[in-house]
Amino acid sequence: MKKTILVVDDEKNVRIALKRLLEDENYHVILATNGNEAIKCLKKDDVNLVILDVVLPDTSGLDVLAKMKEINQTIEIIMISGYANIDVAVKATKCGAYDFLEKPLSTDRVLLSIRNALERQKLISQKVQIDKAEEERYKILGESQIIKSLLDMVDKVARTDSFVLITGETGTGKELFARQIHRLSKRANNPFIKVNSAAIPGELVESELFGYEKGAFTGAVSSTPGKFELAHQGTIFLDEIGDMNLSTQSKILRVLQDGEVMRIGGKQPIKCDLRVITATNKNIKEEVKYGRFREDLYFRLNVIPLHIPPLREHKDDIPLLVNHYLDEFCKLNGRKIKQISQEALTVLIDYPWYGNIRELKNIMERLATLVISEEITLEDIPYEIVTYNTIATKEGKLKTLKEVRNDFEKEYIKTVLLANKGNITNTAKALGLKRSYLYQKMAQLKITV
Repeated sequence: MKKTILVVDDEKNVRIALKRLLEDENYHVILATNGNEAIKCLKKDDVNLVILDVVLPDTSGLDVLAKMKEINQTIEIIMISGYANIDVAVKATKCGAYDFLEKPLSTDRVLLSIRNALERQKLISQKVQIDKAEEERYKILGESQIIKSLLDMVDKVARTDSFVLITGETGTGKELFARQIHRLSKRANNPFIKVNSAAIPGELVESELFGYEKGAFTGAVSSTPGKFELAHQGTIFLDEIGDMNLSTQSKILRVLQDGEVMRIGGKQPIKCDLRVITATNKNIKEEVKYGRFREDLYFRLNVIPLHIPPLREHKDDIPLLVNHYLDEFCKLNGRKIKQISQEALTVLIDYPWYGNIRELKNIMERLATLVISEEITLEDIPYEIVTYNTIATKEGKLKTLKEVRNDFEKEYIKTVLLANKGNITNTAKALGLKRSYLYQKMAQLKITV
């Protein structure tokens, strides 16, 4: 598809020369003679790049440049002028111009500048798409009051540089909240570096976090920055901080206090300006009590506590999560979007989800992949989820064998009674019981006709 270039110049010869040159290079060209006409063209047409004269009959080209950037921030603009000076070129660049070319124009220079500007525009567009995909990937889903309250708190916290300690069970989405804090912060355009403390072998933790100099140990063939350095002016997210050993905790505390890091084998400290967000599924107060976590580090990290509740405490979000992940995995696998029956959804809502959102997401991926029909029914739901409420009490504890047997007998007798339209004699005969024993059983199980 041809790229569209808007040429704005009050000199007819310049407009015609540029039009012929650009059309020979397979560009679609629109012409404007003044600033007002140029703004109208930009609003009406899908313009990729503008070649804009500094001196126009109705206004300054710099003013037009500013208005164009207000209308479309991604538009690339090349300024041209026959009265060039350094001050004008600097002002144009500060206002967002990609390049500044002097008249008479060099054909090669014009074409090179256009190619480079359009290439940059392409890269910026790709980055925007990647950022949108990233934002969608880490989007926090939920419409319950619990989630809304958490998002309100995140919005307030994000505007500060305060350290945040996020707690919650495994699979509740602690990383999503950490990323949301970073995304809404003044550091959003700088790095977000995640460190999974539980996944790094103990002997490698320090080299991963603090980096090392060449020759610091066997295998250190080159100087390598650590995670703290990489997060400079951004955010470092220390996940599963409760699994970090005491020695590393001590060194992290020193980094946070001094605002600088020392590489292994290094001689000079390196300044680090960063925000620290930590997360854990452990009870850190208990870890402190039993000497497994430094109390001074805990107080340093726990400036703003943020607790993410388990999914079973905001079950009204389950339908939204179910449909979102079902759609996502159907699209990912090239399957037609599936519906879920109310009966199946009810069972999913009643399940306690001890693995939280992560467990729910995995189940939805399984159903989207394995179920061929367009509707997911109760028969498709995993056995352990369907049978949970028949073998567990409301408190989540296992029922006794007698309780399970009574539940089954009650449901079975009710089913046979319904089939026999409430006739006790026929029901007793179908069950192979005496009428008197059936009456006793119905009274015991609180079955009424």
